[in-house]
Amino acid sequence: MGFQTSSDRIMQFLWMEHHDNEPGAQVLNWQANHDVFYVSDFSPRLLGLGYECNASAQLVNYWTVGGGCHILIDRWDPNALRGGPSLRTTNRYNGFLNLTSDQRKRVWASLSANLDHTPTGHAMSGGVDAGVTIQARSNLEIFVGPSWSSRRDALQYVDEVQDTTGAPHYLFGTIDQTTAALTLRVNWTFSPHLALQAYAQPFIASGLYSELKDVDHPGAARFEDRFHTFMGDEARAQGGVISVDRDGDGAVDFAFGKPDFDVRELRSTIVLRWEYRPGSNVYAIWSHGQSSAIDDGRFQLGRDLRGLSEAASENIVMVKANYWIGL
Repeated sequence: MGFQTSSDRIMQFLWMEHHDNEPGAQVLNWQANHDVFYVSDFSPRLLGLGYECNASAQLVNYWTVGGGCHILIDRWDPNALRGGPSLRTTNRYNGFLNLTSDQRKRVWASLSANLDHTPTGHAMSGGVDAGVTIQARSNLEIFVGPSWSSRRDALQYVDEVQDTTGAPHYLFGTIDQTTAALTLRVNWTFSPHLALQAYAQPFIASGLYSELKDVDHPGAARFEDRFHTFMGDEARAQGGVISVDRDGDGAVDFAFGKPDFDVRELRSTIVLRWEYRPGSNVYAIWSHGQSSAIDDGRFQLGRDLRGLSEAASENIVMVKANYWIGL
């Protein structure tokens, strides 16, 4: 089961790839591919076109290195206003790198980084994911993986509201978002019939909004002409609500909730599986969760970790059994 996030699209692309599996003095094998693509709707109207590339190589020491790029010449985004008119968009550029050490070792690591930039839209984002896998014993594997990302975007959707005349207003803002997480996994196989799996991830995400704006001309050619940024007393915050007075007559035209957020979550699960006869299993599951949220969008790791440790917890215990009836 699932749901559709977009429709009315036609994509055409030309893709090429090359493999070289002949070992050399420094490289065991490598591959590279790239493609150009064209996206339109059934009007037909050009939504965007672009170029993608990526390459990877395995070295003689069995390390793997790779990277790639994504260039999008954007034109229109029919989903940006969440049911409103299409929004004219701007070009976006993305690049990524990844590195993995020799996976034959008892301890091996991986590292990946990415950077995304939209010059006209004043957007920049980047992130780093790392991981270490430890084969502590032949039947015990441990993974530890921290991740961090940061994003600044001048056109982050906030809400759609109606003014006193019933006219819709599509509200956006400049967001400074920071996300940090730590993933822990343990796979412990006691016997072919008995195994334990454990997973835990503390997660923190904060978003601080500024330069709140009303997208009133989404099809304007210039980026700055697509919206009106609230200045001075046009937007006032009080009690978690932002009231807007566009014409300065002292009356509230419309209001919306303050969008700043700071979310802390911990999700962990332990599963014990026992195969008591071929094809028949018993699962004992313990799920533990903690969560808290405040409307202060500033990322403060120490404060957020304390808030997470003090958050109310939820524990769920389940037992599942099945029996295989052979024919």
